[in-house]
Amino acid sequence: MERWTGAAPDTLVGSYARARGAIHDAPIGDSSYRHPHWSVPRVRQAEHDARRRGVEHRTVAVVHEASDTVVGLTELEIFPGMPDTAVQQDTAVLPRHRGRGLGRTAKAAMMRWLLAERRTSAWWSRTWTRATIT
Repeated sequence: MERWTGAAPDTLVGSYARARGAIHDAPIGDSSYRHPHWSVPRVRQAEHDARRRGVEHRTVAVVHEASDTVVGLTELEIFPGMPDTAVQQDTAVLPRHRGRGLGRTAKAAMMRWLLAERRTSAWWSRTWTRATIT
């Protein structure tokens, strides 16, 4: 596992963008929301936008050892003026790597990291999928 605050490492940003795309088949119910297509330029723009807004963006990435590529991730954000609240963002795992608990493992690593550095109450803003809780 790798983790970072802010910008994804240059060595992982390409596979990180692909792994972010794994969110496309997440259940969204009746919502008309459509997840964006993630590319390296889009990732870098999102990172820039978060920095500009003063948002602390944290990522835990599951990296496949043999290929050194990101196959899963979870993200959260801490907004200015709300330092005691962490807002859970996307958690995604590439289809080929699902069913192994990687999303759960990434979320657990995120919470350990966050709690080791600050006493923060987390607000889970996304729907839990069956794969995440079983």
